Amino acid sequence: MYILFLIRDENARRNGHDHDAKLVLRWLPDCSSPSKCRFKVQEILPVGSECEKRRWKRGGYVNDYVHPGDEIGRKNNGQIIPVLNFFASVSYPLRHLLVYQVTLNFTSSTILMEQTKSFVREEALKLKKALENFIESGVRNEHSFEIHCETLRNYLIAPVDTSEQFKDVFDHLKSMNGPCIYWVDIVGDGVTNMQIVDAMRKYNDSSREVGNGGQLPVIYKRIRDSRTLYVGKVNSLIWARILTHLGYHGNGNLQGLQLYHWAKDLGLVVRFNIMEFDGGCMRLLPAIEYEIARQKRPLIGSHSS
Repeated sequence: MYILFLIRDENARRNGHDHDAKLVLRWLPDCSSPSKCRFKVQEILPVGSECEKRRWKRGGYVNDYVHPGDEIGRKNNGQIIPVLNFFASVSYPLRHLLVYQVTLNFTSSTILMEQTKSFVREEALKLKKALENFIESGVRNEHSFEIHCETLRNYLIAPVDTSEQFKDVFDHLKSMNGPCIYWVDIVGDGVTNMQIVDAMRKYNDSSREVGNGGQLPVIYKRIRDSRTLYVGKVNSLIWARILTHLGYHGNGNLQGLQLYHWAKDLGLVVRFNIMEFDGGCMRLLPAIEYEIARQKRPLIGSHSS
């Protein structure tokens, strides 16, 4: 049998804090002594927005905390009475803690549900914090630069980031160390979408035949009426992501635009547009990327909500 206690810290509430928690206990019958029974702490589930698992303390010891696997409790006249004593500490008066809901016959499947609900709540709180960071900080930095693909040289051996041609570009990119959203626009009308997609498909085919070369993102079967080539995101090190898009990354398993390998002969000109966010906004990146991709409808790249 499982018992679910919802514990409320009234003292913390009076001071404007929320440390409420759920404690799941599993009954351990003690046949040698019918007047007693023990309970094992099965799970500690945060409920309050400020709850920490180490917040709840065992009675008698200030530094003795509750952990899953602990055994507690006894039975007295059919009533389970030691729960408040269990949570109270020498410096934590009993009157400040309140058991405000008890659920008996709590099944293991319900525990899984409670664990999932707790996980969803924790994720929602993290998203809330990310939104607050975004509202407060917004876009930390923005940067745009053009690449004339016909001028791309062979940097497959020599480092491109310290080359005379691209040192300034990569020095700026390396100063952007936060999470980034970026999109790549096609500049001018000299190259059509059909030419671009055909060149990428030929590159894909030749890469498979040879068995090397970097991978391209998903190419849509139907060519879109858009002058945005790609939309992407990165949690950090935007400069390394751009390295892959230029086609100079040594790891052939990394997916990217690989511009050096197919766009050079087209004379394609592209503009990279980058927005850097505060680190606390990282969890929002997938949603922002999806909305930008939905608006710009890039020629390649898969995006899901």
